[in-house]
Amino acid sequence: MRAAGQQSTRWLRAIAHFILSTLGVRFLLALISAFALWWFVVGPTPDNSAGSAIGNYRTVPVVIKRAGNPADGYAVTGVQVAPPTISIQGSAPVLSDVNYVTTEPVDISGAKTTITQVIPLDLPPGVTSTTFSAVTVSIYIAPVIGQVSADVPITIKNLGSNLTASTTPLIVKVTLNGPLSRLNKLDIEPVVDVSGLGPGNYSLPVEVSAPPDVTVMIEPVAVTVTLSALS
Repeated sequence: MRAAGQQSTRWLRAIAHFILSTLGVRFLLALISAFALWWFVVGPTPDNSAGSAIGNYRTVPVVIKRAGNPADGYAVTGVQVAPPTISIQGSAPVLSDVNYVTTEPVDISGAKTTITQVIPLDLPPGVTSTTFSAVTVSIYIAPVIGQVSADVPITIKNLGSNLTASTTPLIVKVTLNGPLSRLNKLDIEPVVDVSGLGPGNYSLPVEVSAPPDVTVMIEPVAVTVTLSALS
């Protein structure tokens, strides 16, 4: 009797093990199939448009919006924004049309130097930023570099009271290079200094005064000066 009971117990255990093993494998296979189906339906899809998107998020560049113009003779030479990109969130149809975001306008009217400010973002309707609501903006402004040329008569400086002077040539060409805002205010006056000189012919340099940030070219650089005694 005992042997028969042990035999029955072994059979029951074997049947139970078979059922549990079979059901466990089927359950595992069903779970894997369900996960694969979910990933196929809602998983990330490639996005070839500007910016990068995963689900309902997208990373896009920040573009600075400017208002006004610098002062006359000045220009914007560069811009910088930190951070240069931000992450935004919204519905998929809305995000698909957003390739960049702009700042609120930065007023540069009449500016002569670089402007650095913290400026809020101007986000489209239905879009929020998951990282920043404002960025640091730098707009670099510098004088416009230009050139001015003129043919100008020579002025004799420190001429003795008993002398007269003439130059050959009478006129020189002066070319100035530098910030236009400064060039427009300069008086061009080529000068030859005859301090301490008596009657005679001299080859003397022509000089033009200018600020340190303005370069000067004179043609010719020297002229012939004739000094004569008054009769």
